[in-house]
This record gives sequence, structure tokens and C-alpha cells, in this order.
Amino acid sequence: MSDHLSQPLVAEKMRRHDETAAGQEHVQEAPSGRGVERDSGDLERISPISSIVGGEASGLREISVGVQRDTNALGQRDTELDRLWEKYKDTEQKLTMYRQQLKDAQKDGEINKRHLEKERADHKRLQETLKEKQQEADVAHCRLHKITLQRDVLRTALEEKKARLAIIQARLSYLEDVKKDAENKQLRLESVVIERDALRDEVAEKERLLKQNNAKLAQMGRRAQENDKRIHMEAASF
Repeated sequence: MSDHLSQPLVAEKMRRHDETAAGQEHVQEAPSGRGVERDSGDLERISPISSIVGGEASGLREISVGVQRDTNALGQRDTELDRLWEKYKDTEQKLTMYRQQLKDAQKDGEINKRHLEKERADHKRLQETLKEKQQEADVAHCRLHKITLQRDVLRTALEEKKARLAIIQARLSYLEDVKKDAENKQLRLESVVIERDALRDEVAEKERLLKQNNAKLAQMGRRAQENDKRIHMEAASF
């Protein structure tokens, strides 16, 4: 009675096992066919899981062979089949867990890949920004060098102007001294002119007085001659 009941159960278990094994082979083949680039950390996480899944699949095949042998020998006890069935269910649970871990690892790998791509894009953008800043710094350095040259030229011109200004100031000081000397000479000349005019007036006055004295002397001489003539005439009348 139990043998007749076990045959449909075993057939159902074998059908489910074949579907599970086919799904396992599909899971094992899928990562190799995708060709997704992952980093070393994700590959290290996925490789042990894939190895475990492969090992569990091999175990399932062995179980399938054992179940087939058991179905050919229906005389064996059902306890062995139940033990194998429990082992099969335990293995299926582990396989489901490993599949989930594999999916999680693949999902983490995709997240890490996107994060890595974002980091690469940020790094590239930073490099471009750094290049632009370096170019701006080079341009600013060239401008600073040009401004420095212009400053040196202006400083040289300023020094030359200062030198010329010092020369002009020296000449102005000399001219100021010459002007003061000329003013002093002019004052002395004016004083000499005043003295000359005073002497001229004094000489003119003396000449005038001399003429007056000469006129008086001439008049006195004429009077003396007239007196002499009168005296001689008076003497002759006696």
C-alpha cells in the first residue's frame, strides 16, 4: 500500500527536482553570459556563492540518481525515501537562500558599479576643472609677469623723471640765487645812480656858485678899474 503511494510522490518529487535543477543550471549560466563588469570585491562575494550553488546542484543530481534507484527498488523502506526527501527539501532551501544571496550580490555589484561610474565621472570632472584652473592660473601668471614688466618700466621712467626733476630743481635754485644776486646788484646800482645824481646836483650847484663868484669878481674888477681911472683923472686935475 505504501509502495503504491510512494510512486506518485517520487514522480512528483523528481519533476520538481528536474525543474529546480534546470533553474539551477540557468542560474549558473546567467552570470557568465551577462558580461557585466564588476569590481574585485563583488567577484569575491559571488564566486563562493556560485561554487556553493554548483555543489548543491551536484548534490541534487546525486539525490536524483539515488531516488531513481529507490524507485526501482520499491521494497526498501519509506524511511530512506523520507530521509532523502528531507535532505532534498533542505538542499532546496539552501539553494533558494544561495540564489537570493547571489541576487543580492549581483544587486550590490550593480550599485557598486554605478557608484564607481559616478566616482569616475566626478574624478573626470574634477580633472577637467583642475585643468581649467591651471590654465587660468597660467594666464594669471602671464598677466602678472606682464604687469611686473610694466611696473619695472614705469619705475625706471619715474626714476628718470625724478633725476630730471632734481636737475631742474638744482637749476631753479641756481637761477634763484642768480636772481637774488641780480636784485642785489640792481639795488646797488640804484644806490650808485642816486649817489651819482646827488653828486651831479652838487657839482651843478658848485658850478653855479662858481659862476656867481666869477661874475662878482669880474664886476669887482671893473669897479676897481673904474675907481683907478677916476682916481687918475682926479689926480690929473690937480
